[in-house]
Amino acid sequence: MLIFYLAGNTNFSNAKIEEKLKVEDYEFSLYRVICYYDSGNNGHYTAYTKDGNVWRLYNDSSVSDKNYDAGNSYLFFYLLNKART
Repeated sequence: MLIFYLAGNTNFSNAKIEEKLKVEDYEFSLYRVICYYDSGNNGHYTAYTKDGNVWRLYNDSSVSDKNYDAGNSYLFFYLLNKART
């Protein structure tokens, strides 16, 4: 597993977070993203998890199929697919 953490108040709404990464001889796939929404006095966390080819949004007790949005993302989880040869 490979984990990236993006600190600060950076907005990634226009960013392209790669779903596939190649690091040296290894290939990783994005499978989970944690998002944080800051409303001044309160904050709220949500998570996207990839199930096959479908992204699911987990928001409190609600789960829905929804395309992943990088806008408020700050924690990215990648799984090792394979080592390149």
